[in-house]
Amino acid sequence: MAYLLSDRTIEKIKAEIIRRGIESVKVNETRPERIEGALKGFEIAGELKTPEEFEETLARRERMSDHQRRERVDPDAYWAYVMATAQVDWVFKHLCILWQRGGSFSSSALMNLEQIIRDKGQEWMAEASSGQEATGGHGDTAGGDK
Repeated sequence: MAYLLSDRTIEKIKAEIIRRGIESVKVNETRPERIEGALKGFEIAGELKTPEEFEETLARRERMSDHQRRERVDPDAYWAYVMATAQVDWVFKHLCILWQRGGSFSSSALMNLEQIIRDKGQEWMAEASSGQEATGGHGDTAGGDK
């Protein structure tokens, strides 16, 4: 599927979403198992590339979370797992907007994306312009990586 933004641009935005998420966790979370879980979740999200990969990962993790809750596993291990899943979901909610996935969008994710674009947009446009010169005018265009 062709998106309004190129894969490369979406990956840049995803990296910034993850960077800001990690920063927020380090500032706001105090429990070590939750910090560890959240950081693992961002690592997982960074490896996922498509909406389908996110959906499959989230479905699998939700099943495992249900299993852990039923089996009453160690609470710290459970919360680390839940926190990881929550971060994967958080990144996915942002990317759904960029991928133009149907359904309702998270207003929080929409506001975060708006801030990221405000903060980083000029920098990324300058990089794309310099990349066009180096590639003979074939820089980061919509759908160019599909």
